[in-house]
Amino acid sequence: MGAGFRHYYVYAPDEVLRQRLRGREGTIAARNLENFDELKALFEAPDTDERFILINGCQMER
Repeated sequence: MGAGFRHYYVYAPDEVLRQRLRGREGTIAARNLENFDELKALFEAPDTDERFILINGCQMER
């Protein structure tokens, strides 16, 4: 079919991710905040030999 694979890596510091979760309401967001470290461990940064597109959208609201 000629489809190409694209690997996107979305980067944001832990504090930015936690801040975004704190700003959300509901039990899912609360659970995600409580289990942040366990959830983060499920996702890895790309290896140095992998080709990927970096999305660096980590601006914090003040």
